[in-house]
Amino acid sequence: MVKNISIVILFSFLFLQANKGNCQKHSDNLSVKDSTPIEYLDYKLTKQEFLNYYGTDDTAKAVINMFYRKRGMAGITYCLVPGGSCAAGEILIAIGGFGTLFSGLSLIAGQGSSLLPGSLALIVVGAILSTAGVLVYPIIATINRANYTRKKLLFALVERERGTKLPVEIIQNLKPTDF
Repeated sequence: MVKNISIVILFSFLFLQANKGNCQKHSDNLSVKDSTPIEYLDYKLTKQEFLNYYGTDDTAKAVINMFYRKRGMAGITYCLVPGGSCAAGEILIAIGGFGTLFSGLSLIAGQGSSLLPGSLALIVVGAILSTAGVLVYPIIATINRANYTRKKLLFALVERERGTKLPVEIIQNLKPTDF
């Protein structure tokens, strides 16, 4: 009886040793899929957190980088660019105003001046820059931030992880610098 148990243990050991390499080969390819519904996942993550949690391969990292590149940084997009544009526009308007004033004074004094067309051009360009800073840049930034939300990024990454292909719009916007 003891002899039979020893033979069974010996064969079991040999069987396990023979299949050990085979089991390890297949276990490397296994991945645990998160089955949590997307609606319950937290999408309010920073770029680094997205890279840590969902940046499993180069494509996922590139998609995360592309989304954050397209979104832009709120401080720069909403404060620095519009403020700088408004300041530059106001400076051009002031320079154009001084040029117009100088042209008017030189005409009153009886001397001809050719500064008037250039001064008016500066005033027009300054007005365009100021308007662009106040209206156009923030509107463009808001549209970009609405199109490239963190929630849409999370949906794309989780769906890709679960076997769905990335949408064509995302793939077309990838640049070599995103990889």
